[in-house]
Amino acid sequence: MTRHRWSMPIVLGLPVVIAAVGVLVVLAWMPDLPAQVATHWGSGDEPDGFTSRSALPWMIGALSAVIPLVCCGLFLALGLPSRSTAATGAGLSSFLAAVMLSTLAPQRGLDDAGDVTIQGGWIAASIGIALLAALIAAAVTPRDRFEGSVPASPVASADAPRTWAGVVRSDVMLAITGLVALVGLASLVTPLHIIGYILLPVALALAATAWWKVTVDDRGVLVRSALGWPRIRVRPDQLRALKSSTSALSATSAAGVCG
Repeated sequence: MTRHRWSMPIVLGLPVVIAAVGVLVVLAWMPDLPAQVATHWGSGDEPDGFTSRSALPWMIGALSAVIPLVCCGLFLALGLPSRSTAATGAGLSSFLAAVMLSTLAPQRGLDDAGDVTIQGGWIAASIGIALLAALIAAAVTPRDRFEGSVPASPVASADAPRTWAGVVRSDVMLAITGLVALVGLASLVTPLHIIGYILLPVALALAATAWWKVTVDDRGVLVRSALGWPRIRVRPDQLRALKSSTSALSATSAAGVCG
């Protein structure tokens, strides 16, 4: 797989740009916010966590940039496509920024952040913004070029060991995996954080079935996911047995047709 020269700047640049926009908005709102702002809500509507107003730019910048960049780096290290990586990074960054801004907006003009009332649809609106950002990021990111399956190393002669390597992936499953991971990670910073603890393991399980690396050599066939597990190896003797069984079945079927 070969990435377009603009893929990396887009993948890594979008979360930074989104975080910068969030920081600029917070800086513009700073004079109207109370000295201690509510930043966390429990199971009810009352805030149970507060942060100094001066720490807000650092908080929104770190959360909406660093966390998505770490996720993008992990996806790139695993060799996942640029488009799904860009969509995950931009979507997660947008969600985190939108969540924080939507909880800060009602606190403007208040003397005590404990009096704030948050509208019930702020999480749904943030998810909608995140999905829109993810779609835009996927649309503007150039496609990767897949050269197909190539030998892992040159073959010196007919007697030398031969190795063949290839990749099998499902774009649909990768998109679903990215969406589940996005919602799971984003939920960790909301009152619905329990959802994140459920969705993140699900995303890992999906990722283990969305991208497979196949290697064929003298030891047989090795199939493993991009995460390194699960791993499935089929030995040469098993392949020969399968070939014999298939040949016998074909011969039996042909005899039945002729008869």
